[in-house]
Amino acid sequence: MLSELLNQLYIMASENAARYDELKTSIRKITPDAEKLIQIIENESDDIERRIAFLETTIEELLAGADYSKCETINDIADVYAASIIRRAGL
Repeated sequence: MLSELLNQLYIMASENAARYDELKTSIRKITPDAEKLIQIIENESDDIERRIAFLETTIEELLAGADYSKCETINDIADVYAASIIRRAGL
């Protein structure tokens, strides 16, 4: 039972690591500011699921036209994300 649980945790961690690497590769193809954004996200949290969520939403909004070039903090990233969502919603 314990070994099965540990195996499942290992699989989940491996899948998360692979997904995170895919997202980092994707954002690097989209913006010249990728390394700065990745560093900000990595400095914000050690939680890989949180990092994945930040990268997914950042990539989504980059593709929708958001400009993250002036971001220096995780709050800056969140502000750009919120403004992009509002802009796309037409509000």
